[in-house]
Parts: sequence; C-alpha cells; structure tokens
Amino acid sequence: MKPRVTLKDKLNQVLLQQVLRYVVDQLKETPMIEFLKGKKTIIVGCAMVLAAGLEMVGIDLPFVEAADAGRMLAEGFGLIFLRQGIAKLAA
Repeated sequence: MKPRVTLKDKLNQVLLQQVLRYVVDQLKETPMIEFLKGKKTIIVGCAMVLAAGLEMVGIDLPFVEAADAGRMLAEGFGLIFLRQGIAKLAA
C-alpha cells in the first residue's frame, strides 16, 4: 500500500523545488562561476595528476581510494588533453 501524499508534503516539495531553482540561478550569475567557465575539467585533471604523483612517491592520501596511481595519472592527463582538444575544435 502506498503512503498517502498529504497537501503539506506536496507544498514542501514545491517549495523545495522553487528554492533549489533560485539557488541554481543565483550560482549561475556569480563571478566565480563565470571565471571557472571552461576551466573546471582542467582543475579536476590537475588534481588527479597531483594526487597520483603523491601516491607514487609514497604519500598516502586519505580521500583517494585504493586506486592505481598510474591509472589515475593517465586519466588526469587524459582529462586535461581532452579539454584542450575540445577547446581547439570549438574555436
């Protein structure tokens, strides 16, 4: 048997959707988001390369799961060069 959806639950859902829509609209207009446009993939790739390099020299990073450092290094460079290639094709 499905639980009944009350009017209060429906209003809370609609209110939450409106709040989330407002927050997303505000974030799209912030200068930091405009500054990061086109750079987010490169930042993630650089973080992956850095984390892989630290893992290779023996520094254990707690937020990195037991991943193969060589694979993470290759994937990081792959992200960086993929983004560079897409930027060149789009220009």
